[in-house]
Amino acid sequence: MGRKIPTTTVMNEWVYNKLNELCRVLHDKYTINWGGCAFVAYCIARNLSEHNIPYKVVLFGRMTAEDMIRTNYACSHASIMAEEKFLINPHSIYVANTLDEHMVNLTPKELLAYYKNAKGSWNNDYDVKLNSTVSRQINNFFKTIF
Repeated sequence: MGRKIPTTTVMNEWVYNKLNELCRVLHDKYTINWGGCAFVAYCIARNLSEHNIPYKVVLFGRMTAEDMIRTNYACSHASIMAEEKFLINPHSIYVANTLDEHMVNLTPKELLAYYKNAKGSWNNDYDVKLNSTVSRQINNFFKTIF
């Protein structure tokens, strides 16, 4: 991954594919999509925000995103849509296709609050003690790009 992209340049499809590969590796190693997907979405959103790359949070579930946020109800899966066309950590592998996809504008801070306060249940397969490890690996990915 040795190539650097200036901070004024929007990331390209190759970079998003590599980021999705990282998410697959993190899931295989730490089961991030079984209870930690909203935290992963937060880590990605924080890094995109720091580099002024536009994104939206994608929440999968049977309620609207606004209702899930307002009631702090845990979604079935959380992803990031970067630049209105690149879905990062997509749901299709992890969640039944019967769920609705809802996009919402949330700052990284708001997304972290949603993750911490969500009612219902995040899947317990993901160990939250791994948050710092997962965050570090995502941050390191972005450091290799910028």
